[in-house]
Amino acid sequence: MLGLVTVISCKKTENDLTPSSASISAFTCGSATFSATAVSGTSYTATATVPYRGGNGASYATGSAIASSGVTGLNATLIPGNLANGDGSIVYNITGTPSGTGTANFALNFGGQTCTLSLPVTSPGSTTVSPAISGFTCGSATFSATAVSGTSYTATATVPYTGGNGGSYAAGSAIASSGVTGLTATLLAGNLAKGDGSIVYNITGTPSAAGTANFAINFGGQTCTLALPVTSPGSTTVTPAISGLTCASAVFSASAVSGTAYTATATVPYIGGNGGSYTAGTAIASSGVTGLTATLVSGNLAKGDGTIVFNITGTPSGTGTATFALNFGGQTCTLSLPVK
Repeated sequence: MLGLVTVISCKKTENDLTPSSASISAFTCGSATFSATAVSGTSYTATATVPYRGGNGASYATGSAIASSGVTGLNATLIPGNLANGDGSIVYNITGTPSGTGTANFALNFGGQTCTLSLPVTSPGSTTVSPAISGFTCGSATFSATAVSGTSYTATATVPYTGGNGGSYAAGSAIASSGVTGLTATLLAGNLAKGDGSIVYNITGTPSAAGTANFAINFGGQTCTLALPVTSPGSTTVTPAISGLTCASAVFSASAVSGTAYTATATVPYIGGNGGSYTAGTAIASSGVTGLTATLVSGNLAKGDGTIVFNITGTPSGTGTATFALNFGGQTCTLSLPVK
């Protein structure tokens, strides 16, 4: 007599997500927060909460220990959890005994993104706190005056930061501009807030041309590029310039599906627009998932914050993430389109 065998068919749906499929579009170590202060030579147990953007809702397991560099003796270990469908944060346990004062750095790699987590380490019993911040936002900097090519310029740049530790700092050395040359930026002395605040640079000199003067800023364990738009003398046409471009907050008008023709728009926020007009751009080919192109739609910048729009067309070659390297108004970022 033949036995009766029941066959159960299990079909994976597109909503099934395994731990290995955890994916994010951006990882912001510079905005991480720590649950305790680290002191050289003292046993340390704390958590680091690191924000991300563009989570896909997948679960993830405990990670292996990541040893610190710079100040050694510490390890960071990912705590298991579930990603949000969108923005959220992941948490690392940090344990060990820091070998000295300075900054303990951890090379994080999660969900297809990497960043360096920086933990300030102070001296035991020290009454002087070395200045340290957790994030530095050059893209949100404000300038006290407009720069004009060939005209002497004296102004200040106010640059926001997050996660200040209350330390004091002296005036910095002059930082020469690149791109548009002829300018220098010098940090003014001050005291950090315990939390969020801003630092101020004096900018002086005579810009060599119209365009963008870039300053490589390094402060409190963080770096960023300060971008100053420079206009032409007497020009009635303003060269479009922005101070920040946020691809991680882009909104797509439709979802992309592998092997299916795709026509949609991507709306990308910016900050610090100068009111300039701009023409349609050339097609930018996707990488990762290929087969798509993004083309800037012509328009006019706001004087302040706003958005620019890209048309995206083509047929994605597979599932994953189609990325586009955007360059606009003196700023760059990577636009990431999920493909199902």
